[in-house]
Amino acid sequence: HQRRICERIGHGRSNCRTMLGMEHIPSDNPIRVLLDGVEPSSLYGLFDDALAAVKSAGASPSTCLNGCTSIALDGTQF
Repeated sequence: HQRRICERIGHGRSNCRTMLGMEHIPSDNPIRVLLDGVEPSSLYGLFDDALAAVKSAGASPSTCLNGCTSIALDGTQF
């Protein structure tokens, strides 16, 4: 979607460019290479922060199988 916006297909401006200052959007493979070295447990605290932000905004996330919390975030508001 961001690539299409950068190519002037559709409407709006690229969040990658305006918010992050990125000139070129990386493809999936470079992103995977960066993330492969990240230990999943290092992100657990971020989930707790995101859940706290959702709760403080007055939203209550739904619970799914086995008591897991399911939250859909778009990355722009929280």
